[in-house]
Amino acid sequence: MYTDLFLDGERRSPSVVWVLERLSKGCFPPGEHALQPPQESDTRTILGQGQVRRGDSRRDAVSRQVSSISAMSPPAAVESRLSLGALLTRIALLLSGSLIVTTCYALTVRADLGLGPLFVLQDGVARHAGIAIGTAVTVIGFALVFVALALRFMPGPGTLVLPILAGVTLNVLLTHVPTLHGLLLRTACVLVASWLMALGGAMIIRASVGVAAYDAVMLGLRRVTGRPLAPIRLAMEATVLTGGWLLDGSVGVGTAITGLLIGPGIQFWLHVIGDPTITPILEARLEAVSTLG
Repeated sequence: MYTDLFLDGERRSPSVVWVLERLSKGCFPPGEHALQPPQESDTRTILGQGQVRRGDSRRDAVSRQVSSISAMSPPAAVESRLSLGALLTRIALLLSGSLIVTTCYALTVRADLGLGPLFVLQDGVARHAGIAIGTAVTVIGFALVFVALALRFMPGPGTLVLPILAGVTLNVLLTHVPTLHGLLLRTACVLVASWLMALGGAMIIRASVGVAAYDAVMLGLRRVTGRPLAPIRLAMEATVLTGGWLLDGSVGVGTAITGLLIGPGIQFWLHVIGDPTITPILEARLEAVSTLG
């Protein structure tokens, strides 16, 4: 045992005793320590990875080994706290990004110059179903989640939270955002809102807790068809835009502005706020953004 490293009668320092007790209980990660009882304590001691030096006492050997332990990786409790902090940061990014996107969505609705392709479909469904547009956002969001599941793509937690969060927030915001007047003001509003909407999208991507439901369908289609992302995304944009237009969704110059700015905007803001950890799913998402931008 490690507590046998001292001769009977030698005084153990409190720090050394603590280390030895921890080692004997297995509290340090495996492979992180190599305390071995010295074989010839009066003439040599084992140092580091088997290096031998003569003339050291047993106390010097243990002191040197204790010093090496101080450079170990943080205990599991510290790593757990760090992981919790990272998780909270990612959740904050997700919530903040969703709020920015939804606020910009509300501004483009009030500008009345046309919405982005998916927003056109949501607007058309809201008009024909007689429901609030935020409710349509939630309904279509979960419909897209079910489509993604049918395409054998498993959504992340963010994928399930975003439709509810965006829908509820949009309904609340539209009761407070006034209708905009004047072509110049409305155009400027759509330009700024589209650029800031890209910031919110970049924050959601940076959070890395699940792609949007629309993106989940895109990735599911790639999985099933084996086709590149660019034609899949273009086909999806054309489909939802046509469907929304047939349902009397708002189509106009704002549709083109949003479509042109979102891709480059997301790429720009990702460089500003910091690129996320690249996973296969996120790499595909960024590939689609780059192609369409």
